[in-house]
Amino acid sequence: MRALATIILASLLATAVACESPIAKKAGAGLETIGLVTTPDPPAVSVDLLCDRPACNRVTLPQTLDPVLGELARRPGSSLREWLQGEDVTATTLVAECVSPAKDEASDTVRAAGTARFLHDARTALQQAVQPAMNAPLNTVSPIAESITKIALTPSTSASDRRVLIILSDARHVVIKKHQDWECGTLPEPETFIKGLHAEAILPPASLRGIDVLIAGAAVGPVDGGRCTFTLERASRIERLWIATLRAAGARSIAYLPGAPTRADLDRVFASGGSQ
Repeated sequence: MRALATIILASLLATAVACESPIAKKAGAGLETIGLVTTPDPPAVSVDLLCDRPACNRVTLPQTLDPVLGELARRPGSSLREWLQGEDVTATTLVAECVSPAKDEASDTVRAAGTARFLHDARTALQQAVQPAMNAPLNTVSPIAESITKIALTPSTSASDRRVLIILSDARHVVIKKHQDWECGTLPEPETFIKGLHAEAILPPASLRGIDVLIAGAAVGPVDGGRCTFTLERASRIERLWIATLRAAGARSIAYLPGAPTRADLDRVFASGGSQ
């Protein structure tokens, strides 16, 4: 009789929870406390991280990895692929990948230990994978648009359909042979740049469909070698260029940040798809 009463109580309260009333919220919390109802995990997500020096460095990379890996740990079966920006699209390479552990029926203590182990091992592996590049001279060119296209077209190994692309970069696209120098050269109008990309099948329409894109590290700062002065006006124009380009490629959402993303920044992207 007591078991039947418990089942009936749980059923009634679970129904109330589905209605999302104030009483339901308290009831739901009570059910979780006594173990009658468990909160489902957030859905898995597939994350790609493009590391483009100098914005991606020994300080900003861990600042970015920590909240991203924390989010992956909350979402069993999520993946993170780490890419290193090269001087051409063939040199942009996948250097590391990690997958958050699937949820199991182990005790809270065992699961917490497993999560801590995942966070430590993944953080270590992802940082070690880019260490050789951190000690190398900076690239003289940075074909960011081409790299984004390569990443977007590389199928994820995760079962998740939800994709997030984080570009840790100063956002200064440089391809000298195409006379594209966003550090010191003349900046194109968005329509002209987009038309040129599409002519070469770079970031074509729908190539970023369903992908949330976050560019982080696009602060106003000196140009490598002091070749020119980087101004606020140029930074603003570059931001407009990227937003127009990513939107034309069908990005689900676009966020553009001057520094490494905070946990709050990532929460907005993962929870609601950022902003455009």
